[in-house]
Amino acid sequence: MQKRAKAFLLSLFLLSGFIFIGCGSGGSATPDANSTVDVNTTVDLRSELSQNTFYAVKDDIQSKSLYKVSFDTNLSSWDIQAYDNNYSTAIPGGVTADINVTADTLSDASGSLQLVSKEMNYLSLVSTANPLVKLKFFATSALAEAYYNLSLRDELKAKEFFVVQNNATSRSLYKIDFTDVLTQWDVTTYSTSYADTARLSSNYGTSIAVTDSNLTDSGGNIFRFQSREVDYLTLVDVNSSTLTLKFYSSESLALEYFNSFDLRKELRSKTFYAVSNNGVNKTLFKFVFTEDLSSWNIGIYAGDYLSEPTQSADAQQIAVTENILTDSSSSLKVVSKESDYINLVSIKDSSLTFRFYTSSELAQTYFKE
Repeated sequence: MQKRAKAFLLSLFLLSGFIFIGCGSGGSATPDANSTVDVNTTVDLRSELSQNTFYAVKDDIQSKSLYKVSFDTNLSSWDIQAYDNNYSTAIPGGVTADINVTADTLSDASGSLQLVSKEMNYLSLVSTANPLVKLKFFATSALAEAYYNLSLRDELKAKEFFVVQNNATSRSLYKIDFTDVLTQWDVTTYSTSYADTARLSSNYGTSIAVTDSNLTDSGGNIFRFQSREVDYLTLVDVNSSTLTLKFYSSESLALEYFNSFDLRKELRSKTFYAVSNNGVNKTLFKFVFTEDLSSWNIGIYAGDYLSEPTQSADAQQIAVTENILTDSSSSLKVVSKESDYINLVSIKDSSLTFRFYTSSELAQTYFKE
């Protein structure tokens, strides 16, 4: 699928929920104008955006899109203009919409983007509802176009990567070496580290095909070049948005991500005693998760866990990613992992938080505070 930018309504620009699967985006090779260093400093999004104009590139599963975004002085609204392939061709129409900006979040009525980092050449924001939807704000059109036209062939050619595969249920470790002509790769699978004792299998000289935007393996699986961050490349299976590959040039960075917090690992086959808090009232819950994390059983309690629940529901369907739990009506995003509980917040209503305890006694102690 060719790269394209359309005059999307804001509800698509700030994409929330799950997105449809599409083919990869094409593009020509250009000089890399986007080498950056992660400064890892505290940044106030409000001061970065106020009365500024940015050239934005949106990455999602389907395509890359070009926008020009202008913010007013008090950050109460923004103007969005879409472009087709470069900034010389504007697509007719545009959007002006009301927004709300905090120190780290940009929101409108249909969704939110959270500031991830400030790099040398851009601000990086990610949809709070879907981490595969990313928006990069560049100060110049040249920098935005250079990122838009990144070539996967140039990124992979004759290089070695430490790769973390992330599917619907778990992460896996690989080391992958690419040839100069990108017609084959060597893939080694590891269990828990890149030590020789953790090596599980090796496949050398397996055929692949690589374009500027897609990688196709010998089994016919197609991975789209979704984005490039400071430390890694992300490729996404075009048939399943839950299957991603992160390509690191550093073994230590790959292992750091591999061993980082994973909500799926925390919840699988476990029972939690949860307390919701909207700032006014608290409610006691009991959640029982299945092994495959496809459903949960829910109980709501009046004041303690000794009596029968006042409400209950069995086998309610859910979806769980690394940091987001979604049911049929709402989504919860992980805020932190504390010593006694997991702290989550509603994506729709930031005043509504949940603490997931494994101990009913600890849950009730917090409930009564």
